[in-house]
Amino acid sequence: MGLSEKDFWELTFKEFDSLCKRKSINDRRIESYSAQIACLLYNIHRGEKQPALKVEDFMSEKIYKKKVPQTAEEMKRLSKLLTAAYGGKIKKAKGKNE
Repeated sequence: MGLSEKDFWELTFKEFDSLCKRKSINDRRIESYSAQIACLLYNIHRGEKQPALKVEDFMSEKIYKKKVPQTAEEMKRLSKLLTAAYGGKIKKAKGKNE
């Protein structure tokens, strides 16, 4: 963010949040430049039967965005994996089989 350590520690949480939001907007703008070039090159060289793509198709939030929300079982499995990975133990609740 271009802040000195002194300036960083003098920020309030609200100021830091505002800086993070502004950086996110700027990062997205910069990413859109690359996405525009990638989109242009793809569309110029695509085959006759291939559909044209939009700039948004090359943006990371679309590429990495999970389209299906996690199920309760997926969340539970991931929680167990992370707990084990960090050396934690899961205690069974009283009256529960799992």
